[in-house]
Amino acid sequence: MNIAFMTEYFSPFVIGGAELSAYALARELTGRGHSVTVVTPNYGAREYEEIGGIRIYRIAFPQKLKPGDQARSFFMHSVFMQLYFARCLVRICRRHKIEVIHAQHTNAIIPAFVAAAFTRCRSVVTLRDFHSITAGSVLWLNRRSGEENIQAAGGYFRSAFRFQKFFNPDQNGFARLKAWCDIIYRWPDLRLRQFCLRRFDTVIGVSENLRALYFENGFACLKGRFRVLYNIPPDCSRVPYNPEGIKRKYVIPEDARVVLWAGRRTPAKGFDVFLRGIPLVRDRLSDVCFVVAGRGLACDESLQSISAIRDLGVLPNQEILKLMTISDVVVVPSQWDEPLSRTMIEALSMGRPVIGTSAGGTPELISDGENGFLIRPGDAGDLAEKIALIISDRELQKRLSLRAIESIRRICSPERITDEVLAVYRGDQVVQRSQPETASSYIGRL
Repeated sequence: MNIAFMTEYFSPFVIGGAELSAYALARELTGRGHSVTVVTPNYGAREYEEIGGIRIYRIAFPQKLKPGDQARSFFMHSVFMQLYFARCLVRICRRHKIEVIHAQHTNAIIPAFVAAAFTRCRSVVTLRDFHSITAGSVLWLNRRSGEENIQAAGGYFRSAFRFQKFFNPDQNGFARLKAWCDIIYRWPDLRLRQFCLRRFDTVIGVSENLRALYFENGFACLKGRFRVLYNIPPDCSRVPYNPEGIKRKYVIPEDARVVLWAGRRTPAKGFDVFLRGIPLVRDRLSDVCFVVAGRGLACDESLQSISAIRDLGVLPNQEILKLMTISDVVVVPSQWDEPLSRTMIEALSMGRPVIGTSAGGTPELISDGENGFLIRPGDAGDLAEKIALIISDRELQKRLSLRAIESIRRICSPERITDEVLAVYRGDQVVQRSQPETASSYIGRL
């Protein structure tokens, strides 16, 4: 089968879990003999190359980036730029006789739909966030405030105002004006994206929570075309095990117990909750080292003086996986309805207990007390208590680790997920289970 992925970012320009998940799926498909062509904007790499049998076409783009940086909203949310991407995608699809176009990012929805219409290909999109409803963090704030209609212009702009007030309270006048211009500029792109999304042949969501929220917010028309498929975990056999070398490289004491934060440092991700929990853990345990990797907020100045904190900045994914091999616990204390954290999937695959929250799709992979712990969103005390519990009890940590590997191999099996994706590509009328298997349902049968 000839398959095209339309994606906003791709190697070497990887900014998060979406790119890693798209690459993992492409690798599985090519391993089965299918042809995968990735089409992505060119932020400063070769126009064409092949990686592991995957063809990569990079379309000319007006902005050049360093790996890990994000493109300007002015370009990515331009309707004209989206139509330009669609035109380029049509030419590539015709050249390689593409049968299925799979949009892998929010900003790939419009070009993928338009190209599929012109080439008569089957159209598939994977949703990994809420940005086709509204900005993900805005939706979280809406649910807290009771805003009912965010599809209409009034609800959209009221939500945007709430977003700015919550996340950027100290903006000066110019920065506030710039932010509002960006919000207004995104409105036509959002409406066109929603129009296209409702007309895809199949929509894949990465969690049951994501599907429910789309149905609640104006996309109930997708019932019957919406499938829930979890992301494919990393291949842990490719990660070298060298704990002594990793600790020396990042100046982590040999006898320290390691708590890892890996991801964007934002309030929605719960980074402020993590920072508030550090002194509470230190009051109970003195041999704990807190390792922080990712972009965003800096560690609080009052905490930077604590020798037990290692702020490593932005690291390649392979380095994050190596850090997981020396970690005793990985924290994912998201406050918003995060659909499905890539960090959580990676940590469970590496056999590391995860402390997540009861929000979003996290409870679908974490069974409280079995392969990790679930805490209340925003509760730094609860987070500190669970960290201390895991670190102080070796037997508990060992049991959680074993269950983590067992559950993720069952729930996110690459073979099963790839089979179901191929069924979607063929248009098979496979009946989606009303509830996909979760950590709780699997562990309950053990």
